[in-house]
Amino acid sequence: MEAIANNFDVYGTYINAELFGSGHINTTYIVSYNQTGKITRYILRKINKYVFKQPNIVIANSVNISAHVKTKLIKQGFSDASRRTMTFIKTHSDEYYHIDENKDYWSMILFFEDTYTIDYVQTKEQSLKLGKGLW
Repeated sequence: MEAIANNFDVYGTYINAELFGSGHINTTYIVSYNQTGKITRYILRKINKYVFKQPNIVIANSVNISAHVKTKLIKQGFSDASRRTMTFIKTHSDEYYHIDENKDYWSMILFFEDTYTIDYVQTKEQSLKLGKGLW
């Protein structure tokens, strides 16, 4: 994983990568870097090329949607717009994805610390929050 992760423009010293989450389509890792004494984590995901025939478009759409939402939040006065949208990390070759020797597409996103994901809605409150998030 270090070889894949090091294609992205992240400063610091690579520490490790661990499988992350409960996804069923893409393969996701959480990657840690020591950045001058602070541990910073990133999501490194391999896009499933058998499900998504054009992984580069999937990544581009994700980047574009995140940028659009971030711009709207900033215009609305949210000071924490970067905390509310994904921040994609470019590669050293100025792309938002890396293609490995197996022709797999990888993207990297800054990890949101102190957050969690709900796989299955279990309460009315969770359902309402989901609806607000999608609206």
